[in-house]
Amino acid sequence: MSGINFCTRCGENVSPEALYCPACGAPIEGRAAADGRTPEQVLDARIAESRMYWILMLLIVYAIPAICVGIYLIVDKGAIANILMADQSFSQAMAEYGITADALLNYLNVVGIIALISGISAAVSTALVYKRRYWLVAVSACALASFLCIGSIFGFIIGLIVTWMIFVSKDCFDVQAPPSEETSE
Repeated sequence: MSGINFCTRCGENVSPEALYCPACGAPIEGRAAADGRTPEQVLDARIAESRMYWILMLLIVYAIPAICVGIYLIVDKGAIANILMADQSFSQAMAEYGITADALLNYLNVVGIIALISGISAAVSTALVYKRRYWLVAVSACALASFLCIGSIFGFIIGLIVTWMIFVSKDCFDVQAPPSEETSE
């Protein structure tokens, strides 16, 4: 460690192990972490880890409800259609536009399948981000989840932001090629 025991920015006394000034947060000149990284590299790594945490949280917050809604729509579409058709103004609007009860059931089924696939795609992306593996697959799965929820402009925009966050976090992923399989002859 360096012999500097004060911050060159604000003059605060710092401990010999400190990489940053406790008063102003500036890196202490000439100091490196135990693994040889500079304070700037340590800070960059902490920011990257924080970004990965937020990516995981956003993916989980989307994936679980999307899967649940998808399953609910697929499994209970008949009851949902009955509740909707029980509303007289809704059933009149359906009749006015020539929409049958079967068409409503089909619509609920398609929406359920889209929600389920979107949620599963987000869950796949979540698992890959958590394991820090297969960066491109994680980006692609998140993008697919985003585009499948295009009916919700808010969900679509948040999904694109999370996709971009994964895309720019390539350095956090283990991008080493898997070992090649040797064939014996």
